[in-house]
Amino acid sequence: MLHIYQLFYQVRVVEGNLVKSIFGLCNRCKTTPLFHALNIAHTLMRPKELRIEFFKRALCNEYTRYLCLNIKSKGSICCDIRELINLKEETLSGIVESCKLEELLMRDEIRSEKENNPYIKSVKEIFNSKDKTLITQRLFYTFAVIANLK
Repeated sequence: MLHIYQLFYQVRVVEGNLVKSIFGLCNRCKTTPLFHALNIAHTLMRPKELRIEFFKRALCNEYTRYLCLNIKSKGSICCDIRELINLKEETLSGIVESCKLEELLMRDEIRSEKENNPYIKSVKEIFNSKDKTLITQRLFYTFAVIANLK
């Protein structure tokens, strides 16, 4: 049986290969600059974002908030969220603040990767160019340069 992270890794590989095949790139080129240029979120981050968002919305309802406070068993939503963000906090307000902080850190990580990577800027320039017929060739050349420099 596959571990959840192995499954996410396989989904990430398939997702990357699919996007690369759309643009006619080889499967060995890096997907991170391409995904950031296209504003595609990491496969591992999206479920985490969805779970945190669901938890925050569930706390808006007084009945689910009561359940979250009073159910301490393994597998409850509060326990899952604590494990997801590596938190030992017991108070609900502390958990909510930690969820907000985790969301902010995820967004900031993506933003910093985009800003500090010159390859993402060059890939975005390729997509913004007027000549759409040469996109595949220019992407291939850009990723070949990236592969040779690393």
